[in-house]
Amino acid sequence: MIYDELGADYDRMINWEKRLERDLPLVLQLLDGAPGKKLVDMACGTGWYTTALRDAGWNSRGIDLSSTMIACAQERDPTGNFQQGSMLLPLAEQSDVIVCLGNSLAYIHNITDISLLATAWYESLVPGGYVLIQVVHLLPTEVKLLNGKEFSRTLAPTTGPFYTLTISRSSDKSVVAEDTLRCWSENDLMEELSKKGFTCQTFGSLNQEPLKNNSPDLVIRAVK
Repeated sequence: MIYDELGADYDRMINWEKRLERDLPLVLQLLDGAPGKKLVDMACGTGWYTTALRDAGWNSRGIDLSSTMIACAQERDPTGNFQQGSMLLPLAEQSDVIVCLGNSLAYIHNITDISLLATAWYESLVPGGYVLIQVVHLLPTEVKLLNGKEFSRTLAPTTGPFYTLTISRSSDKSVVAEDTLRCWSENDLMEELSKKGFTCQTFGSLNQEPLKNNSPDLVIRAVK
């Protein structure tokens, strides 16, 4: 798994303070009207959103498949609620909200797993519960310098909706990690969520702009 390879380097690639200052108020607006304050941050990584949402008044818990990411999250926030687990499985206890922010769904490669995810999340929510999904649109890039310019990221299209992600050190071009991503379309995700019983809205970004062909993100708010 790419995030096991990245380990503690992951947080050095992202300016989390800047991202949360920009995006957290928008996420909170999208969650307004949820039936309660119990929230699960799926594919939480090192848990920055989990912590920020807790500090904003939510009873938040972070779940990630990577034991390395969970260990980093717990080290960064010893009082946080983090656990290793798959987002394709139902939760042991129902939640009011499930969020999946960033581009975690890109690491799911087949529609069967998206269907499993939609079923698991529907079963994991109380009536009226919210799912908030962000899919960052993948665009081919030769080199994108990451936070502090210590690392660079290359996204290269392969076949169909798939891309190869390569993260390298800027100093010597050595590859830190490499993985395959899939760019999921609105139709792919909306069809599976709707089949499970969700009522969905789509946006082109976290600030709830209308979805267009050139939108930076695909954002879906689904209500059980």
